[in-house]
Amino acid sequence: MKKIVLITAILITATFANAQMMGNNQMQQNQGHGTMMQQDMMHPMHQQMMQQQMPMQRYMMMVKMLPNMQEYLSLSDDQNGKLIDMQAGFKKQQADYEAELNKKRMKLKSLLKDNASADDVKKQMLQCASSKVDMGISAYETALKMEGVLSSEQKKEMKSFMQNHKNMKMQRGSMHKSKMNK
Repeated sequence: MKKIVLITAILITATFANAQMMGNNQMQQNQGHGTMMQQDMMHPMHQQMMQQQMPMQRYMMMVKMLPNMQEYLSLSDDQNGKLIDMQAGFKKQQADYEAELNKKRMKLKSLLKDNASADDVKKQMLQCASSKVDMGISAYETALKMEGVLSSEQKKEMKSFMQNHKNMKMQRGSMHKSKMNK
């Protein structure tokens, strides 16, 4: 019973934090393209497509959630300290990538405003994409390092937790779909 309460609390916290972060990113990227509420009311089919297009999301979630799972995974203080340090390093790195990506986006907007050649626009778009790839790889590498801190039993528990979280998100999407069809 204690584990269920803890899992529920972690899921709620992680979902809120993830939604808040994703919402902030979407608001920055989609200014002038509808309210955040409209973006959150995506059709479930679109949500599934987005999840398939963002396979690195799993690793981002792991980096965010693992240090908060000390009790659930029975992490030692040493393990938890290592995970927190890795997460802090990741957050610093992500902030640098975000700043770099924002500069590249500003340059792209400038090129578009100035009616630059398609070749120049393409090059700048590839630069933006490269920064996004770097961000995903950073999450992947950090998640693998974090996983290396866990015992085999803790890895099993964590994978089970992540699968349950994924299933809950999918159920929420199907519930949303059934509400919309009424």
